[in-house]
Amino acid sequence: MEYAKKILMGLGGFFVLIILAIIFLGKSSSEFSEHYKPFAKQFIIDFSTDWDDGKVFGRMSNSFKEQAMSEEGKQIVLQFKDNLGSLQSISSIELEHYKTRTGGVEEARFSVSAEYEKGHAVWQMSIIVSDSSAKVEGVNLAVFKPNLQPIDVQPTKV
Repeated sequence: MEYAKKILMGLGGFFVLIILAIIFLGKSSSEFSEHYKPFAKQFIIDFSTDWDDGKVFGRMSNSFKEQAMSEEGKQIVLQFKDNLGSLQSISSIELEHYKTRTGGVEEARFSVSAEYEKGHAVWQMSIIVSDSSAKVEGVNLAVFKPNLQPIDVQPTKV
C-alpha cells in the first residue's frame, strides 16, 4: 500500500510539472507572437511589394541568404513575382508553431495571408530568435489561388 501511494504521489507531481510547462509555453508563445508579428508582417511587405530580396537581406538567416543568392533561389523569386504580382494587402498573421530550445533560442512559424495583384497567397514563415536578434529562416508559399477571370462560353451548334 505504501508503495502504491508513492507511485501515485510521483505521478501527481509529474502531472503538475506538465501543466506548469504547458502554462509556461503558452505564455511564452503568446509573448513571442505579440512581439514578432510586426517583424513577420514587415518582412513580407518589404519582400513582396516589388520582390527585391535586397530589402530584407539583413533580416535573413545565413542559410536563407545562401539559398536566396543561388540560381535556383533567384528563379523561385522570379516565379513568385510573375505568378503573384505586387502585394496589395495582408489580411492575417497567425502563429502556427512555437518552440523554445536551450540557450534561450526560440523558433516559430507564422502563417501570413496576403492579397496580391494576381491572387491570394498564404505564406509560412520560419523565424528564429537568439540573443534578441530575429532572423527569417525561410519562407514557403503554402497556398496560391489566382484571381480567375470569368470565361465566356458560347454554346456550340450541333
